[in-house]
Amino acid sequence: MLYLPFGILAGIVGARVGKKTFQAIWPAPVTKPGEPDASFTRVVLGAAVQGATLAGVAAAVKLVFARVFHHLIGFWPDKPAKTAV
Repeated sequence: MLYLPFGILAGIVGARVGKKTFQAIWPAPVTKPGEPDASFTRVVLGAAVQGATLAGVAAAVKLVFARVFHHLIGFWPDKPAKTAV
C-alpha cells in the first residue's frame, strides 16, 4: 500500500519516457493498418518496435523506482513488511 504512489508515478514516467524513446528510434510516424498505402512489413515492424520499446523502458523505469523505494523505505515493494508477533 505504501508503494502505490511510487507505482503510479513509475507508470506515468515510464509511458512518457517510452514514447519519447520510440520517437527517437522511429522518426517517421507509425503506419496504421487502415491507411491505403500501408505495407504489411512497415505496419508490423513499426508496431513491434513500438511495443518492445515501450515495454522495455517501462520495465526499466519500474525497476529504478522499486530500487529507490527500497533504498528510502527499507523493504522491497513486492514483499510484505515483517511484523513483530
